[in-house]
Amino acid sequence: MKRAELRAWAARASLIGGTLACLLLLRPRVPREQELAFKLTNGSAQQLEVSWTPDSESDPQGGFSMNLGPKASRTVRHTADLANGPYRFDIVVTRVQVSGAPAAAQADPPTTSYVRRVTLEGLPTTIHLP
Repeated sequence: MKRAELRAWAARASLIGGTLACLLLLRPRVPREQELAFKLTNGSAQQLEVSWTPDSESDPQGGFSMNLGPKASRTVRHTADLANGPYRFDIVVTRVQVSGAPAAAQADPPTTSYVRRVTLEGLPTTIHLP
């Protein structure tokens, strides 16, 4: 192999190696589709409000609110584009009204707030709520 050919081959190899190294370093920070499941273990809910904040941030990066029907499943699924890593999930569950409750209690349905710390890894993640 001539010197010029060897230099060209080394330059290509360096470029390809550098590109692969950058991709490997940046891959965990790239948002990907994350499947989230919120499992309500204690009765039915009429609304679920969720916001998420990466541990490296102070403000929520996103969230959703979902009204649930009376016959809704106890497992609420949501898909979000998030990078892998640790997150704080702030969750508010509004419970279904009990029939026969006083009118004042029905006007202000019971809500419960939860905070869950979760590390997303690109796999389906279940968050349990009492």
